[in-house]
Amino acid sequence: APTQDSVLYSQVVTQVVAPTQDSVLYSQVVTQVVAPTQDSVLNSPHAQSLPLKKDDLNPKLNNFIFVGTYGKIRALEVTNARPSPVRTVWTEELKGAGYRMVHIHLNSKRDHLLGVTNGNIYCLEALTGRKLWQTKPTSQFGLFESDLMTLLLTLDGSQLISAASGTVIALNESNGKQIWQCRVSTVGKYGSFALTEHKGMVLVGNEGYVYAINILTGQLIWKNGLSGYGYGPISVAAYTVFQNGNYVCDICFVGTKGYILALDALTGNTRCNVNLDGTGYHPVAMSIAPLSNSLYAVTYGEIRCYNTQTMNIVWKSNLPGMGYAYGHSILLTEMYVFVGMNGKVTALLASNGKQVWSNSLPGSGYGLVTVGKSSCMQDLLICAGGGFVYGVSMINGRVLWKDGLKDMGYSEITVSTTIFNTDFNSTTLPQYIEQKREENKHSS
Repeated sequence: APTQDSVLYSQVVTQVVAPTQDSVLYSQVVTQVVAPTQDSVLNSPHAQSLPLKKDDLNPKLNNFIFVGTYGKIRALEVTNARPSPVRTVWTEELKGAGYRMVHIHLNSKRDHLLGVTNGNIYCLEALTGRKLWQTKPTSQFGLFESDLMTLLLTLDGSQLISAASGTVIALNESNGKQIWQCRVSTVGKYGSFALTEHKGMVLVGNEGYVYAINILTGQLIWKNGLSGYGYGPISVAAYTVFQNGNYVCDICFVGTKGYILALDALTGNTRCNVNLDGTGYHPVAMSIAPLSNSLYAVTYGEIRCYNTQTMNIVWKSNLPGMGYAYGHSILLTEMYVFVGMNGKVTALLASNGKQVWSNSLPGSGYGLVTVGKSSCMQDLLICAGGGFVYGVSMINGRVLWKDGLKDMGYSEITVSTTIFNTDFNSTTLPQYIEQKREENKHSS
């Protein structure tokens, strides 16, 4: 039986695995096509220009909260001073962004704040907001444009991955120069993407398909059309399965239209599916807790916890007092699961789903709430929605402070801190915006 290292560094490995009695994920034979390792990515010629810092975190940024919305990015600093515990450090209006959603990501290895929107990609100095570079990528297949662009920063901080108009591209983070592009679909510019990195691959979910792309070269490794599950928004999450300390396989979980599927992350083959019965055909937000072998999925007013090794359900909750909604976000900590939706946020025990507290966020309306965390204060939850940012106690749900984000509109918000970045797998924000667009179209 191969060791974990041999699996990581070989080209092709055939691994014979004895499945457990209750497991639905383990197959008799797993053929693994191995993508580049993290070390090879870090040492590649594309990880160049600005050197990475030895210390990942700049302590000056620990008190910063970055928000992206309405074509702008703002840096807030939590000071805990009275009567205003939050102050605006800088605001940058993004040239060419219009009044669109902005997906942001803090690269704490280089003190850069990255943002994507409306076909443009930006890199700002995190402490000052000074623009370092801006680019509008071109695609050999046509336009690269969307108001639902997504952003992924590679684990080593050297590459920025983005997707729009059916194309995934990789840029050098330090200067914005394009490294590769990969055409994955012919969906128009409004199709939303979900991105995650796993073992030298970019896993991509887009309108009924899942793709794996070599993170160094942009070569397509595999694709899965999710036959029988229609065309709709997708979330993806990757996980390595161990049994008794031994490597078993890599799984790509896919959330789509009331289902969760488990694919072999290295080959794309479908292993099993779970029907989220009773929740309808709605988007699914997911997050994995590897240490407890738990997968949390929330959709349309309900959250469920599954064992990642067997896909047996551990518990489910209908989120009392939260109502039903198309848009929601989920955040995990060691003890709690937080869910934001309908202008509210709630906390549940991660172990059994028991609700600890729920609270409405004053002024946020009934829209999607982005839920994140910050290192500026212990047990501080960052919630954002409806043009406001809130500091909320993780322990009891009390709103400690709020900021009205003056001159930044009342649109959906993405959040970045030194320990959190909004991603489009643990929130259904793009799908929520698409749904609002459809509702507005029909009402007009």
